[in-house]
Amino acid sequence: VFRDIHDYLENKGGLRNRTMSRVSEPLRKSGGGKIIVIGYSLGSIVTYDILNTHSEIKVDLYITIGSPLGIDEAIRSRLLPDWAGRRGVPAGVKRWVNFADPDDFVALDEKLADDFKQNGAEVICDVRVRNPRGLNRTPHDSDSYLGQKLLGVEVANALGIKTKASGKRSRPCLLM
Repeated sequence: VFRDIHDYLENKGGLRNRTMSRVSEPLRKSGGGKIIVIGYSLGSIVTYDILNTHSEIKVDLYITIGSPLGIDEAIRSRLLPDWAGRRGVPAGVKRWVNFADPDDFVALDEKLADDFKQNGAEVICDVRVRNPRGLNRTPHDSDSYLGQKLLGVEVANALGIKTKASGKRSRPCLLM
């Protein structure tokens, strides 16, 4: 994982450029409708770089899971800035929810709200979860993050789908 992150951030062999081009194409061609982006691990770095440098891409919900984005010098300072040189909440992102397990060895800084601000305000919803352990599972497993009930509630809310959890306490940040 860490070697891949290093190679991406260093653009080794053009990896950063190629990856961003490949991942951003479907986002740019989406043509409207609800857009939900989920970035896992290195994917959260790639999607952040894309969203922060392409303000024309409008995202209803940006979810990061198992994300290393908050690691100061090693990651955050090496992300691509927006046109004004900032590394905050990307302009096209309507809502950003970050899920992190405190034992996840990649999501070392589990709180992103204090690292990525919007006009000086903390707007990211940081959700602490406990991913299942055992059966060849680690705290960093993507399946464990994607299986979190609160993640499903966020997606349903963004899509306008009513769930049993819908209502005033349906948003994870309201539960913290």
